[in-house]
Order: sequence, then structure tokens, then C-alpha cells
Amino acid sequence: MEQISDNIRAVGRLLKPHGVKGEMTMQVDNSALFDTDYIIVPLDGLYVPFFIEGHRGKSDNVDIVKIEDVNSDKAAQKLIGAAVYLKIDDLDEDDSYGSLEGYVIFDGDKRIGVITAIDDQTENVLLEVTGEGGTVLIPVVDEWIEDVNDADRVIKMSLPEGLVEVN
Repeated sequence: MEQISDNIRAVGRLLKPHGVKGEMTMQVDNSALFDTDYIIVPLDGLYVPFFIEGHRGKSDNVDIVKIEDVNSDKAAQKLIGAAVYLKIDDLDEDDSYGSLEGYVIFDGDKRIGVITAIDDQTENVLLEVTGEGGTVLIPVVDEWIEDVNDADRVIKMSLPEGLVEVN
């Protein structure tokens, strides 16, 4: 997810009109999109809020959305390809793992490495951590996370014995 300021972050993209009543298909990167009743779309250099009248799922990462005051295929055409943003405060923290890339993982006092990628395509989100011993995959388990220090970009964990060596 692209973060363009300290306040908003990209969470999807409007793809194309769906039907003739102003509905649009929208690629969605974050389920928090529908924990809020509006989206932010850049228009003519400004970030404009649009209220969501309704939505329904089409596939795993594509939804059909009805935006207030977009009532025709012609009006929807003007929004094709536009990025969709949300205020960071409105994001569901469980769905914003991508923002953890670059954080350093510690198991107790032992430095494991840096998060280089997030695999959230499966039921269990995996952190790809690259360190001196190579790359390891660490599942995100709340009980294993002891502390997250956003200022220092450090996550302290208590990993099960042998987990790092198994990878």
C-alpha cells in the first residue's frame, strides 16, 4: 500500500463501471475499506472524499461499490483508474501488514533480521525476514509479539524454540 502522506494511504483502485447506474468495480487491498463509510479519490490534484452508498464482493480482491452522487455509467467513467485512499486512522491494523516492511525482528535479544516482504495470500500471514542466516518465514501470531516500536521500526517477539532454524 502506497502511503502518500502522514494521513492517508492507498488501499485500492477504481477499475471500471459495472452496469449503468453508477456502480464500479474496485480492486481492494485492505478490508478496512468497508469499516468506513467513505473513500478518498484524487481529482484534479485534490484528494476528494466520496461517501459509499453500498458495496458487495465480486471476488477475493474485487468489490462492486456504489459511490454517492455517481449515478450513471458516464459519471463512473470519470473515475476509472483512480487510486482509492483512506485515512490511516481508519485502517484496520490487522490488514496493514505491508507497512511493517523494513522493521527489524528480534527474538528476545537476538536480532533475526529485517522484514523484506509480507505474504498475506494465505490464512496465516507470513513475514519474510532476511538476516545473516538467510531468509526465514515467520507467521504473524499475536501471542508471539511482545512489543512493536514504530519509532525505531522494531518488533520484539518470543518465537517458539527452533522456528528460525526450521526455515
